[in-house]
Amino acid sequence: MLGKLLKHDFRSSGKVLFPLNLLLVIVTVIGSVLLGTKLLQRTEMVPLAITLLITYILMLVAISVITSIFLIVSYYRNMFSSQGYLTFTLPASPWMIYNSKMIVGFFWVGINSILTLVSAIILIVAACGFKNMFSLLSDVFVSDLVIGSGTGAVSYPTSLLTMIGYTPVQFILLMLAMFLVSCFYSMAMGYGSVTIGQLYAKHKVLGAVLAYVVIYYFSQIIMNASMLFISFRSMFGIIAVSEETLESSQGVMNMMQSIYKPMFPTIILIQLVIGVACYVASVIILKKKVNLD
Repeated sequence: MLGKLLKHDFRSSGKVLFPLNLLLVIVTVIGSVLLGTKLLQRTEMVPLAITLLITYILMLVAISVITSIFLIVSYYRNMFSSQGYLTFTLPASPWMIYNSKMIVGFFWVGINSILTLVSAIILIVAACGFKNMFSLLSDVFVSDLVIGSGTGAVSYPTSLLTMIGYTPVQFILLMLAMFLVSCFYSMAMGYGSVTIGQLYAKHKVLGAVLAYVVIYYFSQIIMNASMLFISFRSMFGIIAVSEETLESSQGVMNMMQSIYKPMFPTIILIQLVIGVACYVASVIILKKKVNLD
């Protein structure tokens, strides 16, 4: 039955979200062709290039927002509006119906995020050239700043990977985990807010908005508090370090890593915990109390 639910939800959501993502692909192809011809790099074309860049950024934001809003509104209509009477007569448990919505939402949010990243990379490569892009990425992620030459050369930890203390493989796996958890977190929080909001029978939309605001700010408070704790712990550790060690490149690297290395796993863990809590709360509410229009 889950397969049939997924087929229906993918078909229904694809009518709107597939054209949106296709539009992003088309714009990326057109933009890469324009940038590849170097036409927009002429002095007289700078105003047009800036206008197109702003339009492109606004389009990325609009597609992302429309995707999230469409999925959340569709969830509300399918589950808690008059359509809910048909939805809950299906030979499937509320848990299975909810999982179908979650899988479809996760898919579309993930696809939109991947296409947005790939689109930006393609356009940057088209504008800068592959060799320049590779050199820029190497400078940012891998290469440290070296001052001097020979035996007197001093290396300073300025690359991103050095500052956060991860190898390239570890960083890629960490970003993949953050991507997956973030997609789950955003959909679980959105669906969870709508599910909690429907408990207020006469003010479902207002209840959903308030629930989202509360969950969002709660998660931000937890994240900010965690970041402050990590920063203060690092600062207290620095106090115990001698001035000579702190001024050395190794001391600077240790200081940076003590601040930045725990941040990514902490954010992933917090989002995962809040996402799971919203997921569990939604399933429990759907099983015990559903108010339909």
